[in-house]
Amino acid sequence: MMRRVRCINIHDCLYNFNNTRKPDPTIEESTLSYLRNGCPPKTRLGQPNPLINLNPSNLDQLFTNSYYSQVLTNKVVLGVDQQLRYGGDTYVKR
Repeated sequence: MMRRVRCINIHDCLYNFNNTRKPDPTIEESTLSYLRNGCPPKTRLGQPNPLINLNPSNLDQLFTNSYYSQVLTNKVVLGVDQQLRYGGDTYVKR
C-alpha cells in the first residue's frame, strides 16, 4: 500500500508554497481542489490531521501505472514525485 500522507506534510504545497500564501503552481487544478477538500486550511490548534489518498483514481493504493500518469499530468504534490518529472536524473527527452 502506498500514496497516503498526513495533511500536515503537504499543507504548505496547498496553501503557502515557498511562503507565497498561494498553492504550488505546478499542481493541476482538479488535484489541488481534491487535496484542499481533504486537507482544509489550518485554523486552530488541535485541528485534525487526516490521512489523504494522493491518487484518488487508485483507491486500492497499489503501485500501478496510474501513479506515473499522475506524475506526467502534474497531479502530484510531493517533491519526490515531482522530481520524477522535472529532475535531471529521471527526465527522458522525446
